[in-house]
Amino acid sequence: MTDRAALLAGILAAPDDDAPRLVFADWLDEYGEPERAEFIRVQRELARTDETLPPGTRMVHDTEANRHQALPSGVKWTIAKPGEPYHGVASSPVPNPRYLSLRRRERALMTVDNLTQWSGIGRPITEPNWRCGFVETIDAISAADWLTHADAITAEHPLRTVTLTTWPEELRFHRVDTSRGETFYIFDRWPAIKFHLPNIRMSRNVGTYEEPIWEPADPVADPAFNILGTMMVTSHVPPPR
Repeated sequence: MTDRAALLAGILAAPDDDAPRLVFADWLDEYGEPERAEFIRVQRELARTDETLPPGTRMVHDTEANRHQALPSGVKWTIAKPGEPYHGVASSPVPNPRYLSLRRRERALMTVDNLTQWSGIGRPITEPNWRCGFVETIDAISAADWLTHADAITAEHPLRTVTLTTWPEELRFHRVDTSRGETFYIFDRWPAIKFHLPNIRMSRNVGTYEEPIWEPADPVADPAFNILGTMMVTSHVPPPR
């Protein structure tokens, strides 16, 4: 196993721990990928930085002419630096300059070329949500696209949730209904990932094969068919051929 593969394996094994990601960032710096390293660190700091500062934040005015304008403000009011004399306090939350700076840098790093390189599949991943430098959820991907790229994506990214836009064929899965009212699906092939699927309905295969089968609902032919809240069958096995 290469150093890179070993570091990625550590990230995949501990998706809630940022420490392996920071170790990987140090390695990327050393081996000529400074933008990916910076992206990991920027996203980590973004997650730990408040988007706004609370009421009561000390403010200073940018110009003498603006000195007597009421707070909170407009663009001419800025946040006082630690120890700097201030001219008033904000009466409502104000944008955090550090957060805005990090967000701008994050967007600057997310070029098409970088996202292609970092995806692991030779092109940007569709509808991804990145956290601390890695994709953790995919909000919309077809079943065919997922099946084509799943191995490459899951080798590079600690995915938690995937939303499929089309129905997956020939895959074993089961449905999970949590006490909090959440419903998702687990495929045998990717047990650590929660899947959300298109609207579905239940049928049974004709003949001796008695396993319940989930099929895509057809809202045009059957607009009133909606039993997602009451289904009790919880597993799907592809019919034998």
